[in-house]
Amino acid sequence: MIYIFTKSTIDAGGSRHRAFFPAKFIRTAGYDVEIIIPPVYRKDISRSKARGQYFRKILSLRKNDVIVLQSPIFSKWFVMLMCLVKYLFNPRVIFDFDDAIWRRNPIATRTFAHIADEFIVATHYLAKWPPLQGKPVTIISNLVDWDLSVKYQAPKENRDKVVLGWIGGAHHSLPNLRILVPIFETLIKNGVSFKFKIVGVLGSQAVRETFQKIAGLDVEFVDSLDWAKKGEIQKANHSFDVGLCPLLANEDNEARCSLKVLDYMAMELPVVIFNIGEHKYFVDHGMNGFLVNTTEDWIKYLTLLIKDEELRKKIGRAAGEKIKKHYTYQTNIDKYIKILRL
Repeated sequence: MIYIFTKSTIDAGGSRHRAFFPAKFIRTAGYDVEIIIPPVYRKDISRSKARGQYFRKILSLRKNDVIVLQSPIFSKWFVMLMCLVKYLFNPRVIFDFDDAIWRRNPIATRTFAHIADEFIVATHYLAKWPPLQGKPVTIISNLVDWDLSVKYQAPKENRDKVVLGWIGGAHHSLPNLRILVPIFETLIKNGVSFKFKIVGVLGSQAVRETFQKIAGLDVEFVDSLDWAKKGEIQKANHSFDVGLCPLLANEDNEARCSLKVLDYMAMELPVVIFNIGEHKYFVDHGMNGFLVNTTEDWIKYLTLLIKDEELRKKIGRAAGEKIKKHYTYQTNIDKYIKILRL
């Protein structure tokens, strides 16, 4: 039996794409998978009952079970019980994480790095974390469901303006999003016509004010989506013409796997993204997107894409092909099965 202990629920992007969606494809391949979410997210029973069921599940694990830990570093009791089960019964433990979680909880992260038999990480940067050196590590990026993406790759309706889009949790990403302010100001000053659409404002007045203060900016705010609902993210991305991902240069961004970029590309959107971390593996500069280092780079490549519809289509088609070949569940499920040794 495969047990996946998650960081959160299907509503959270990390758990959705590194636990719930892989589990669906592993089940389709004929294997039994049970997902166990943290007690704090159980709404169907009381908190005390949820904790009791959670800890009993941990203590029921045995040698023939396969345990996948999807970044569950939130509780010292969970860490202690998992260590006890590993010591007593030696089940196979796989530790999966997609960002620099050791920065938030170094003790729990290093403990799991010590007891795990194998590791799945989302980026090349994470694979270089010192405690993993010399151990079996497989890089599996956050992935997309290609079959689902194809359903929403319909031709776009004629628009008065090219739509530059961003999607995610905008409040938490505001330091990154502020990078766009001088870029948009310069584009407007240069007479470049475009619209900015930001999905995931989540009621943040700070996000709204950041872009409302830009004179002449045509901006649309979307507070939220039903993130777990099938097709909602794809439909939102279909409303864009160009996908953006500005990031500050720091360790968290160097380590992260920007799923939004893969989602953009799967919808055959050309992307303009900061040249950092895993972005350099996603995009072949000038072929299926553009990697930028400076404000001048942002302005140059956005201007090119806004003014040239055929270039947008060409880059977008190439982006879709890159995703289809390398970054889908359909093309990576065998890697999961091999790691799980099923």
